[in-house]
Amino acid sequence: MDVPVISAIMLVALTLVFGVVMPLVNHLRRRRRDRHLGALAGALGAEGPRDVAVPWTESPQRGVEFAWRGRRAAFVVCPEGRYDLGWLLLRDVTMPRIHARRENSVDRLGKRLGLNREVQTGDEGFDARVYLETDEDDALVKRAFASATTRAALETLLGGEHPNARLGPGAVGVRLGRDDGTPPVKDDIDQALEGLCAFAATAPAIDPLDIPVPRRMPGDAMAVAAGAAFVVSLFAMYALPVGYTDFRSPLLPADQHTARAWTFGAWVLLVPITWFWVRGHSRSFRNFLAVTLLGFFPTVVLGTEALFLANALLDRGGATPHELAISRRRGSTRKSDHRYLYVLWWAPPHDEVELEVSAATFRALHEGDVVTVYAHAGALGWPWSERMALRRAAPSVALAARVRAVTGRAPVATGARCTMRVSRRPSPVGYRCQTEVRCGEARLYGADTLGYFACAFDGQAGLVVGGDPATSRSDRDPAMAIDTRAGTLAVWDDRRRGAWRVELDLNPAH
Repeated sequence: MDVPVISAIMLVALTLVFGVVMPLVNHLRRRRRDRHLGALAGALGAEGPRDVAVPWTESPQRGVEFAWRGRRAAFVVCPEGRYDLGWLLLRDVTMPRIHARRENSVDRLGKRLGLNREVQTGDEGFDARVYLETDEDDALVKRAFASATTRAALETLLGGEHPNARLGPGAVGVRLGRDDGTPPVKDDIDQALEGLCAFAATAPAIDPLDIPVPRRMPGDAMAVAAGAAFVVSLFAMYALPVGYTDFRSPLLPADQHTARAWTFGAWVLLVPITWFWVRGHSRSFRNFLAVTLLGFFPTVVLGTEALFLANALLDRGGATPHELAISRRRGSTRKSDHRYLYVLWWAPPHDEVELEVSAATFRALHEGDVVTVYAHAGALGWPWSERMALRRAAPSVALAARVRAVTGRAPVATGARCTMRVSRRPSPVGYRCQTEVRCGEARLYGADTLGYFACAFDGQAGLVVGGDPATSRSDRDPAMAIDTRAGTLAVWDDRRRGAWRVELDLNPAH
């Protein structure tokens, strides 16, 4: 499939995904969320779903507000990627903005690497068991957890069925419910609110004015930028023909390896830069992994394509023509749509050069064809070619044939007219012949990259003598024998569904 076709398909797909599918999915997701919240509101005797302010999010979330034993409470659903996470909130409690959770091995590794910086309360047991993810000042966090009773109440809250708790000005909460947003039952809500009330009873009195406006850390911004670059580059590889037209890339493999080495070196340099830039916060290790892993693809893959393109676009020199013979071809497979032609480099040591080409160019050129490659020196010193033109086709003989006899379940009938063109192709041991025998829409033998056989060939005399004795049980082709001196052609196969044989009479094509 050609790159322009891929580009059109990807652009249409992106338009459908982001213009139709995603808005529809979000609409259905919101309806499902409101349906679940409506059922919960009925069980709690509360009003229907509404937008509820949450201390640790920038925008309100869908939820229900209700009264519980004289206290104000709420249940909200916060979308996080493909998950809808439910949070149970207890109002009228003021704490610094903190995501408290049980400390895990990843948190400890981040601290050992010098990336994560967690506020230490001075209680070694508490600091080892509970991780406080926060951007608040150390003094404010230590003040909030100065009391051993408060620390014990938080550990008790996290030690049960709620490994995650959120604290903030105006509310504290725990994660509750399934990941698809299905609300919990009333008994679970009562139990969780009892734990939140026990924690709130030990919380110190903190003035909301002492809690500063939340700020975005450099690591957070870098992680968002890396994620955006990854998504853009992933689609750009197919939606836009970046650095790709026939023959534009550097011709020599060594130059292509050099470009990849440069971009890989840029990614390696990104690792320590990211380490120094994001470290010193409670979620630095997570941001470091996001930036370095997501940044690999746009830096190395798209960076290499950008160097290829710059090498061509910034080149102000003229093109030098070189006549070369195509030594072999490599077509697409089930796993790849790429197509390649191979020629010998015109200067010592005359190594074989791989050219990635479009499907149209691949179909137009064959082994043995002599082509003119218009090469430039390259702005970065990497020779590249802007275009390729057929100079001289490989020697060939065109023949016409008529089916004389048919045995078995052959794909043609007696009397059918057939055509074929036999071309001479270079090979490591002299040359081979290649052909495709077609009788109308039916293909008897050969194809674009099939149909090779040993032969004696004389293009001027129209002589072709040889054959392919292997049937499709051994390769992808039937067997074939041709002798233009006798005017005969035979094609046969022994497929499992039935053997067949076709005898044809040859005549020169007119």
